[in-house]
Amino acid sequence: MPALRTFRTVLDPGAVLVLHSDGLSDRWSPTGLPGLFARQPAVVAAQLLGQAGVRRDDAGIVVARAARR
Repeated sequence: MPALRTFRTVLDPGAVLVLHSDGLSDRWSPTGLPGLFARQPAVVAAQLLGQAGVRRDDAGIVVARAARR
């Protein structure tokens, strides 16, 4: 198994981070889903799976929202 790589970044307060496997098409765009990222992370993940999920593959999605100050 290859070595794990870690990355760090600073997110603006309230920003949403989406990580997904190749089971989601890379053709989705946040601009095509207005208002979605104001919703709860579980709703965002479910909507992305429904809109961009590849039917012949499994998918993993992580949606996290940065804390608001």
